[in-house]
Amino acid sequence: MSDQPPEEIERHVVRGEMLKEDSQAFIVADLGSVWVNLTVYQKYLSTVRVGQTVRVSPGTGVSDKTGTISYVSPFVDQATRTATARIVLDNEKGELRPGLFVTAVIISGDFEV
Repeated sequence: MSDQPPEEIERHVVRGEMLKEDSQAFIVADLGSVWVNLTVYQKYLSTVRVGQTVRVSPGTGVSDKTGTISYVSPFVDQATRTATARIVLDNEKGELRPGLFVTAVIISGDFEV
């Protein structure tokens, strides 16, 4: 768990608005770690497994991160013919933000040369 307080990520209320008892006014999240959901094409699914190392490049100004695949969806989306592979990354510095596009390289094996 992060030392930082949870962040407000959505607000469904404005000042003076009356809320019902079961209304959802805010969504808060602890962004000390984030999920990276990778879209994996069907032809590569046989080589993607839980536990594989992944190098994630968030883009300009943010250093690359390394993590491992923690989940691979058992289903393939019928429209896109892709499945999801999930990596959980440490985000103590708050550099990664939900909704950010990333590029990732899945390390499928190491070879000594």
